[in-house]
Amino acid sequence: MEKANILVVDDQQYERDSICALLKDEGYAVKDASNGEEAIKQLKKEAFHIVVTDLKMPGMDGAQVAKRVREISPNTQVIVVTAYAEIKTAVEAMRCGAFDYIMKGAAFPEDLLECIERALCSFDVREGVGQTTEIIGDSPPMKKVLELARIAAEKAESKYPVLILGESGTGKELLARAIHEWSPRRDKPFVAVNCAAIPDSLAESELFGIEEGVATGVKRRIGRFEQADGGTLFLDEIGDLKLELQAKLLRVTQEYEFERVGSSKNIKVDVRIISATSVDLQKAITAGRFKEALLYRLNTFEIKLPPLRERHDDIPQLVEYFISRHTDGGNKKINPEAIFSLMSYDWPGNVRQLEKVILRVLTLSTGDTISKEHLPSEIFGRQSAKIKENLESLQDIERDIITRVLKETQGNIHEAARRLNISRPTLYSKMKRFGIEWENLNP
Repeated sequence: MEKANILVVDDQQYERDSICALLKDEGYAVKDASNGEEAIKQLKKEAFHIVVTDLKMPGMDGAQVAKRVREISPNTQVIVVTAYAEIKTAVEAMRCGAFDYIMKGAAFPEDLLECIERALCSFDVREGVGQTTEIIGDSPPMKKVLELARIAAEKAESKYPVLILGESGTGKELLARAIHEWSPRRDKPFVAVNCAAIPDSLAESELFGIEEGVATGVKRRIGRFEQADGGTLFLDEIGDLKLELQAKLLRVTQEYEFERVGSSKNIKVDVRIISATSVDLQKAITAGRFKEALLYRLNTFEIKLPPLRERHDDIPQLVEYFISRHTDGGNKKINPEAIFSLMSYDWPGNVRQLEKVILRVLTLSTGDTISKEHLPSEIFGRQSAKIKENLESLQDIERDIITRVLKETQGNIHEAARRLNISRPTLYSKMKRFGIEWENLNP
């Protein structure tokens, strides 16, 4: 796991410096802000995994910071620091999107570090932060996925559970966020839980919360179901959840009520559950690792995300998007030969792997153009069977790309040449060689 990036927000310089020193000693990358407004400005310029904010501050308080962070960077976790007397307000801050609250006191340093570890377990830091809900791709498989996602979003009020299936790296959480953002629940929390990353000893309290005094030193904490009240709870890698927790989920998916650990009081929530897995759940049921009844509860609405090798036509758009995203819209381009090579690879790590390759290339390449020579050797050692079956030569791929770009630009030769990073005379020459006539592309 790479070093997490943390922003500390406190109007008291001594408190701010103390927290920063503590976190730096633990190896975290730390920056600070003296108020909420300054914190939001920094968040718009830089991605942070965690924001640690004091609750009581002049101007924008911690609850307002939590709400703004959720709007700007949904994958950033917010930890609110509070005095005991302010606990009710801290709980309200969690309803605004905060991950948890830490009370000031003698055990504060240990409590904060433990809370940060739990927050980092809730998502994979290697995935990056500041995620967008923009889904790239207009290939037939992705059009079908987006059509189903729109329908699922419309069913949010009825709390229809959604199950997203797909290989690792296909973008299951991104699709879940899109369904939430397209739904009437968009103004309520989207709470993501990586079931595979939660230690077994913390799983129940993480989902359902825990009462103070259950064990020595344990403080009251609300769980992810309460945090997501009114909104969407995303249970990623649900296939890795232990059987005991699966049994408890059965009741929640039926009645939408539960008890915190150490309490007998029922808590009802209005939550839309979206779950996802890369595991074959039918095989897991046969092996006794997953409850069949829970599968029936979760897959009221099922969406299968295709692997990248089945939507290779989307690769040029994805590459352009990643280059623009990671160069702040700069002038970096990729030439057609490099695109052909990327389209010829079968991408076992899917879209996530593609983005990592583009990041590596952007770091290592010089100049304004990415060429085939800049690509890692792994790209040339594993070619896609689909490409080899459907496209007989490099010229076929080049023809398809030029045709697609001309359609996207509605026949604008200047813009098409710019996107392809070739001159207009070269584009005209290629169109003539391939027999491409704009008039015949969009009759």
